[in-house]
Amino acid sequence: MALSNHNAIDFNLFEPKAPTGEDKIRLSDLDYYSRKHMPPCMKTLYTALKNQHHLKHYGRLQLGLFLKGVGLTLDESLRFWKSEFTRKSDIDADKFEKQYAYNIRHSYGQEGKRNDYKPWNCAKTINLTQPGPGEYHGCPFKTFNDDTLVQ
Repeated sequence: MALSNHNAIDFNLFEPKAPTGEDKIRLSDLDYYSRKHMPPCMKTLYTALKNQHHLKHYGRLQLGLFLKGVGLTLDESLRFWKSEFTRKSDIDADKFEKQYAYNIRHSYGQEGKRNDYKPWNCAKTINLTQPGPGEYHGCPFKTFNDDTLVQ
């Protein structure tokens, strides 16, 4: 069942589309949408974040751009990540601001080159580096074994 021949698939069909108006997801809706509507890659990242209150760089970037793409504002995104990360005993609000907030603002085009970064499509996600220990980024159809996919 694993996606071994992913090069034969046209992943341009899976370009993320930005929601408008009523289609935008609010921060208060994330838990519901994570259970019902997120693609497997995002559900994996969201679940890992909720369980461990932290994601490594590529996981933060992949999930963060997805959340931006479904309509979370910069302010909502900062509140979301801060509320999760500060649940860990070794990350307080000051450490979050110093080590993580800049990258979130950067992904929204508010820091650095001020690029408006888009959510990653399937092709980009599939071609990410293989996740190491404690990492959850990438495409589950590429990185998970059949038993894990069935769960």
